[in-house]
Amino acid sequence: MLHDWGVIAAAFGYIGFLFLVASYGDRLSPTQRGRASALIYPLSLAIYCTSWTFFGSVGFATRTSVDFLAIYIGPVLMIALCTPLLRRVIKLAKSQNITSIADFIAARYGKSQAVAATVALIAIIGSVPYIALQLKAVASSLETILSKDQAFSSIPLVGDIALIVTMAMAVFAVLFGTRQTDATEHQHGLMLAVATESIVKLVAFIAAGAFVTFWMFSPVELIESAMKTPEAVRAIDYTPSIGNFLTMVLLSFCAIMLLPRQFHVSVVENSSDAEVGRARWLFPLYLVAINLFVIPIAIAGLVTFPFGAVDSDMYVLALPIEGNSPLLSIGVFVGGLSAATAMVIVECVALSIMVSNDIVVPLVLQSGPESRAAQKDFGNFLLRVRRFAIFGIMVMAYFYYRALGNTQLAAIGLLSFAAIAQLAPAFFGGLFWRRATARGAMGGMLVGVCGMDLHAVPAELPGRQCRRPPAAAARAVRNRGVASAIPVRCRFAAASARRAVEPLAQPPDLPRAVARTPAVLDRAIASGPVCAEYACADGADIPALAHHGDRAGHSEHGGAVSRPRSRAASIRSLRGHPPHPP
Repeated sequence: MLHDWGVIAAAFGYIGFLFLVASYGDRLSPTQRGRASALIYPLSLAIYCTSWTFFGSVGFATRTSVDFLAIYIGPVLMIALCTPLLRRVIKLAKSQNITSIADFIAARYGKSQAVAATVALIAIIGSVPYIALQLKAVASSLETILSKDQAFSSIPLVGDIALIVTMAMAVFAVLFGTRQTDATEHQHGLMLAVATESIVKLVAFIAAGAFVTFWMFSPVELIESAMKTPEAVRAIDYTPSIGNFLTMVLLSFCAIMLLPRQFHVSVVENSSDAEVGRARWLFPLYLVAINLFVIPIAIAGLVTFPFGAVDSDMYVLALPIEGNSPLLSIGVFVGGLSAATAMVIVECVALSIMVSNDIVVPLVLQSGPESRAAQKDFGNFLLRVRRFAIFGIMVMAYFYYRALGNTQLAAIGLLSFAAIAQLAPAFFGGLFWRRATARGAMGGMLVGVCGMDLHAVPAELPGRQCRRPPAAAARAVRNRGVASAIPVRCRFAAASARRAVEPLAQPPDLPRAVARTPAVLDRAIASGPVCAEYACADGADIPALAHHGDRAGHSEHGGAVSRPRSRAASIRSLRGHPPHPP
């Protein structure tokens, strides 16, 4: 049996192990670092595989079959086929001592401080839900693995595992991410810890997949059982939407470069061009390996836990527990924790650099010479700002996690991807378009974020659904059908039970979601004078981007953006269900 204190000890023991790895990485000699970088850089790129990959991909596959692969095709296209673009970005960043995605975009617009601050704010808005996703995954995995022994959770305050994990991750990020003032200095210890975590989560996921596919079931037995399970049959027969699939490919293509943590590990922490060449084939292989057993685990979960007995996002952990393998269960839990901690730590470090360099420091420097003179050690001031920023971001993510309710992990990830994608026109256009202004780029990013149709994201509304469908409702569905499952304690519990026996819902129209997040700009702004004195990162005359559009942009949607709908119809459309019959 898995006991509370044993699982908690394993979690904190693993975090302590990461401290040792990071400390060892900081003490490596330059020669040792050079040899290790052959694997550290490609593995650090695998920070892209977070709890969404480790837990959420399986849950996503139970609803939309192979659609989850779109999230990984985009990164493969960027790293494997667009290597010249990545090398150019790295070259420009090194030539200008770029420390973040905000600095890079601002450098393409004459080093506009307003552009940098705008990018920093959008990055924070898009990253806080993603960090909350990691907290939710860790909390859900703890709830799953501790479901038979809840003595620990009865302790006041200490029983709030999510809060403890939040503070532990914040402390780790502060200790190993804010050691030096110069953010361009390579953080070898932190990157070694991230690479180690990439290995841990890969081994844990493959071990879980092999156990489920070849131990709990045989491949033939798994297929035969799936053919006898209606839910598994519906998942297998699901026909992906080409529009949704291509949209997710586009979002992930942008995310692998624009997410603050990805820019940090791929650009800021890059040491040589040879690392990019190795990552070109090692990183795609990593993505293939970590997704090998997603479909088998999803099918096994649908066969083993019918009628929503276990959250589909937790199948990868619940199946080893069901198979009476406590050691593997703890290993899988540690793998999920590893996937979450790596993302949270590097994301917080990257965001804290943007907060200090692009928001706080400019305000301090503009306040007058008296304030600058009062700062006897500006370096220590920068470090304090970054540390406070890390704790502040983690606190916001914790409260966001508390408001998530029963939202699926994939829905939260897509929301963050959509927010970060608003930086894409300014980022990529700034590399190639010579006739744009900083004001146009800022306007495009702001209009894009403000115009995001959050209701089009395939997410459950926070607080509108029970944490778990009532057992009575599920039993009624099994015994007498959906009609007798009411009344229930929660308004939407009947809908949850009905989804267990209805065909898998079609996902919301993601292309429509993107189409309804326009970055439409007035031509009067976009066509303003271009400053000839722009100092481009490579010394070439490559100014920037303003996202052009026309005044008819909103009318093209026929007013659909603001057309009101009834609450019931909105909720049904969010879940991908057809409206209730009259």
